Amino acid sequence: MPVAICFLISDATAQQFYNEVYNHYSNVTPVNTVKIKTNLPVVNGNQQPTIIIEGFNYSTAKPIGIMLTYHTWFDGFYAYKAPSFGAYTPPIFLANEGGNVVIVLDDRGYYQRFSIRVFSGNGVDETPANFSGWTVVDESVASGATAVTAVPYENSFAGNVFMPGGGIWNSAGKVGIGTTDTKGHSLAVNGSAIFTRVIVKNYSNWPDYVFDSTYQLASLRSVERYITANKRLPGIPAAGEVMQQGVDVAEMQQQQMKKIEELTLYIIELNKKLEKQQALIETLMKSDASASSKQFPKANEVIPIRHDF
Repeated sequence: MPVAICFLISDATAQQFYNEVYNHYSNVTPVNTVKIKTNLPVVNGNQQPTIIIEGFNYSTAKPIGIMLTYHTWFDGFYAYKAPSFGAYTPPIFLANEGGNVVIVLDDRGYYQRFSIRVFSGNGVDETPANFSGWTVVDESVASGATAVTAVPYENSFAGNVFMPGGGIWNSAGKVGIGTTDTKGHSLAVNGSAIFTRVIVKNYSNWPDYVFDSTYQLASLRSVERYITANKRLPGIPAAGEVMQQGVDVAEMQQQQMKKIEELTLYIIELNKKLEKQQALIETLMKSDASASSKQFPKANEVIPIRHDF
């Protein structure tokens, strides 16, 4: 019985590495941008190189590591990305200038040097001639350029990413700062944190219901009994529970707001009672003053003296 055998053959001629496409060295500060002028024509569907830029940016004392990929599509660019493996991430633009691809690093770093190497699929417009004669110039994107495209940075990681200080970004997307045990939370911080603003959204149990006419406000006497028995306000966790489980900030804010609103209702009721008491006091004082004026003479009133005794 005949047996069919398949072989996977790698065609070395179908792909090429170009290790030294261009070496850039500058000891001045660019006035415009760092523009890499290639000899790659913008041709529909016929180009998808991997362009690797490596070097050193003296002005920030950071290594340069950028891997730029794209695909030419009609007169523009498609599937463009720029993963960074260094510490230099300037805005990157692709453009069509005079039919050729230009790569713009929108940066004005002093004393910059980098090397460009390329992997290509060796397509019709990816011949050795297309990877020679590149230049790097201090220019902005030409006014007549087309398909000017901002290239986003994008990095993907698999598995667990461990960070300095004992932190982790685990495979489930959970982040731990100062700890590798997030206890199932999206973010766990072992240490202090400072914020300029914190917003908790989608909290469905906000206590506006306290001001509803059907809300049953507990009597102060019952609140007093609860405090005496439990040494805390109703709805507030005990000290031991807080020590063991921590505090749910959103839940605590909700409970505090509820207590403030209930306290406001107690004050309103107390104020009504005080107003009634004050009105009663004023009525009694007026009544007492009227009775006194009838019983005792006024200060300037002349009392007749009887002489019939």
